[in-house]
Amino acid sequence: MRTYLKKYIYELKEKGDLDKVKQLSSYHENLHYVFTEYQGSNITHWAFDSEGSDTKTPAKRLNKNILLIADADIDGKGDRVNELKDTLGEGFYLLTWKEIENYIPYSILIETAKQRWSTFNQNTNCSIDRFCNIEQKRFEKNNEGIGHILEFYVDKPTELDRKFYRDKSGTIKDKVKFCHTAIKVMSEDNWQLTPQLRELCKKIWDHIEVHNK
Repeated sequence: MRTYLKKYIYELKEKGDLDKVKQLSSYHENLHYVFTEYQGSNITHWAFDSEGSDTKTPAKRLNKNILLIADADIDGKGDRVNELKDTLGEGFYLLTWKEIENYIPYSILIETAKQRWSTFNQNTNCSIDRFCNIEQKRFEKNNEGIGHILEFYVDKPTELDRKFYRDKSGTIKDKVKFCHTAIKVMSEDNWQLTPQLRELCKKIWDHIEVHNK
């Protein structure tokens, strides 16, 4: 998200919107805003109303100006989405695709996956040549994580049990390492925010602006 937000400002600068660039550049993480990762199912340990409970931490007592960004895969888990919408209103943003990783720009995602491949053991007699056949829209899913999709395109002996990209849930294995590699690729390559990421970044920056006036 930090990389995306910086890229959003950079693209505004390229368009010549210097007033907006100056305004957004004046906001600093841990002073004007802060990221808190809730890690999937751990969201159930947080209460987003004002009360909380013996088993849930009242998030709004830590910060009342919450913007909760949730992966699409929380939908269908009871009444969780409706409860969050009712409690947070405009402060709740539900992603359309399964996970935030599905939003990594296509060229960055493929290059990241290729660079991660070179770090894997047990990949003798295995191949990722078919990655060139993966279309961008293949990752734009609300029910498939990128780990599941990438793993499908790995050619390997049928007797090999090893999963290179896919975790048990279908998400990407070693998320932190994958994230760090993606950030490295983005720092070296010429790329652009997708329309979906641009919309998300605008939502975040608008939220930060409103609560720092």
